[in-house]
Amino acid sequence: GRILGLGLREPEVVLEEQRSRRLSLLGIDRAEVESLLDARKTARAQKDFAAADAARDELTRLGIVVRDLADGGEWAVG
Repeated sequence: GRILGLGLREPEVVLEEQRSRRLSLLGIDRAEVESLLDARKTARAQKDFAAADAARDELTRLGIVVRDLADGGEWAVG
């Protein structure tokens, strides 16, 4: 694995670096994405599904894919 550079870093670190690089290349403001994700999470907790859907629509417009999971959620640059 060392010859190929595999397993030298934690997968989460590598994935986060790739996500940041894609955001930068596409000119997407990470702070805006995180703000929308927080707003969506809050709206869902308050059962304000219209606001949650609006935040998700804005994320989609930016090129962000949101996936809801049983233990929260995850997002990726589309």
